[in-house]
Amino acid sequence: MNRKSQSEIITTILLILIVLAAVVIVWMVISKFIGGGGSDAECAKVKLRVVGATAATAAVPGGAAAAPGTVTINRMAGSPDVFVATMYVLVNRAAVDNNLVVPNAAGGTLKIGELETKTYNVGNAVGGATPVIVANDIIEVAAVITNSAGQNSTCQIFGQTRA
Repeated sequence: MNRKSQSEIITTILLILIVLAAVVIVWMVISKFIGGGGSDAECAKVKLRVVGATAATAAVPGGAAAAPGTVTINRMAGSPDVFVATMYVLVNRAAVDNNLVVPNAAGGTLKIGELETKTYNVGNAVGGATPVIVANDIIEVAAVITNSAGQNSTCQIFGQTRA
């Protein structure tokens, strides 16, 4: 066998492997969107926006009681069938664990529906444990959705504001 035919065979095999790898990569990207509710596709339907935030306050002797910080979140139009299980509030790009408290309105829940705006208490008041939100903090929010397979997925951060 001469060297020219060996080189042609090797070239052909390498081209086939490159094409096969390209097909696998394209399939991995496309299958998330056509695979019946991949979390990336569902997250794209949920857009939360922080419309306001207030810093925690200390108690005033003989006056107002200490209050935790608050975050007002708006869920913009997208898809009403995607269930937002909860939300993460990020303060200065750091997630705050177990930070959302039932909205200030009586009978509220953490669930937020499409086109709804709710205000949540976040963390502690000044004078208790370290307050979560102080003046000029950057506040962001990310939704945690339950997809069609019943699995929770944390979505991307969408928008920010200052306390």
